[in-house]
Amino acid sequence: MIPHDLTFSSLFFDTYLGYALQLLPFALLAAIVYAIYKDRQVPRDSSPRIFLSSLFVAYFTGLICLTLLQSLISRCYYFLFYHEWSGRVWLEREFLYNFTPSFFRKFTDERIANMFLFVPFGCLYPQFRQRSTWPHTLAVGVLTSFAIEFIQPFVGRSFDVNDLILNAAGLLIGIAVYYPLHALAFRRRVRKSPGQSR
Repeated sequence: MIPHDLTFSSLFFDTYLGYALQLLPFALLAAIVYAIYKDRQVPRDSSPRIFLSSLFVAYFTGLICLTLLQSLISRCYYFLFYHEWSGRVWLEREFLYNFTPSFFRKFTDERIANMFLFVPFGCLYPQFRQRSTWPHTLAVGVLTSFAIEFIQPFVGRSFDVNDLILNAAGLLIGIAVYYPLHALAFRRRVRKSPGQSR
C-alpha cells in the first residue's frame, strides 16, 4: 500500500498540477503588489484594466518561476514539508544545447505543454501594455522565450530549439485569438457610443 505522504509527494513534486500549485503563491503575490502599485500610481485608472494587467504580471511571474527557478522552489518546498533537502541540485550546470528541430516526430505531453505555455502571453500582454500591436506582442514574446532558453543552461536545464518553436506557435495562437476578438469588441463599442450618427 502506498503511503499517503508518498502520494502527496508524487502529486506535488512530479506533476504539472503540482508545479502550478508551487508557483501560485509567487504569482498571486506579484499580481497583488503590482495592482496596489498601479492603483496608487494611477488612481483614476479603471479597475478592470488594472485587473487584466495584473493577470499578465501573475502569468509572467509564474512563467519565470517555472522555467528558471522551479528546481530551487521545489527544493525549498520539500525542505518545508519534510525538513530535509530533496537531493535535487539547482545550479547543476550541464550546458546542454539542442539545435535540431524534432518536435514533429514525437509530440509528447511536454511538447504540448511548451506550446500552450505561451498562449496566455499573446492574450495578456496587450492588456499589460496598452495599444500593443500584434507584431510588437509577437516580438516581445519571442524575445522572452529566447531569453529564457538562453538562461536555462546556467540553472541546470537545457537550451532546446524545439521549445522556441513551440513557444512561438503558442504565442501565435494567443495572438490569433486575442486581436480579432479585441477588434470586434472595439467595433461594437464604437457602434453603441452616442453621437456617432451626426
